[in-house]
Amino acid sequence: MALVCLFWVGFGGSEAALACDKLWVKTDPGSWSWHVDAHWEPSGVPGPTDVACIQGDGMYQVVVDQPVTIGGLALDVMNGLAQLRVVAVEFTLDGLGLIDGDTKLKVNDNGLLQSNSGGSLEVRSTLVIEGGVVDVDVDLYGHLNWTDESSITGSLVCHPGSRKEVESPVAEAHLTVVQGFENRGELIFNDSIAQSLTVLNGSLVNGADGTISTRTGTPSRR
Repeated sequence: MALVCLFWVGFGGSEAALACDKLWVKTDPGSWSWHVDAHWEPSGVPGPTDVACIQGDGMYQVVVDQPVTIGGLALDVMNGLAQLRVVAVEFTLDGLGLIDGDTKLKVNDNGLLQSNSGGSLEVRSTLVIEGGVVDVDVDLYGHLNWTDESSITGSLVCHPGSRKEVESPVAEAHLTVVQGFENRGELIFNDSIAQSLTVLNGSLVNGADGTISTRTGTPSRR
């Protein structure tokens, strides 16, 4: 008999809620690899139809360095800083990803966050793209930071209160958004590095709440 969903996750300010099939339980020091069965409850790495939830408070980093396919993602930690890193592999999200609390979702080093059917991200904490590709639609309420040559090949809608800026003071930081960019938050360029935003196959719409500014000096990081 299949095990029915164990946990419910709701996100403040969001209408969405996810029923979690797999809960991350590894928060102590050591290997934080996504790909270890014992790091999940019930035991077993999340599969293509599972909603994976990372909620344990603490300072830790879950690392994805092998291809992954899941049915949904809830990343929400109240205290500490939990990071989920996709490193140079394909992470396939065939459903909703809710990113909230004291968390970062990082797509690094030619990593690809994609979907076969209906995947999207609602970001209320921080999404970091460091030379990777996010091939899903993004609703941004929190922070979007980027470095290197990065891209969002879905659409990007930035709601009031959101902020977009470079992740760290590197030599170059370029972001390409393929399917249009609607800005109703704050877009910040740093004049100490080569930084750009390119919008293809759509328009950059700066709404009444949107601001675009230049900052002098070292960029801040959340």
